[in-house]
Amino acid sequence: MTVLTGECDGCGSKDGVLIGTGKGGTDYHCAKCIQDLALYDAAEQHMELLLGEALRAWVIAWGNNPQMMRLLGSIVGDAVAHMQQEGPQHGR
Repeated sequence: MTVLTGECDGCGSKDGVLIGTGKGGTDYHCAKCIQDLALYDAAEQHMELLLGEALRAWVIAWGNNPQMMRLLGSIVGDAVAHMQQEGPQHGR
């Protein structure tokens, strides 16, 4: 028997409901965390749309240059490290 309510996997509140994760699994999330997940998914899709083509074109133009690929890796690595240190910046 599937339990439809439980502790939110996002924030720990007691009013989580069972939802599909889109990856074949299920999690419990409260209304606020469901909104956050939807926002993050939309932001990820938007970023891919905005940056994907530009980055692909850049790699086609510069991908054979090891120095440029190190530069790209450094930029991406710095951004990831900053996000891990600072956490998500809501509303900015």
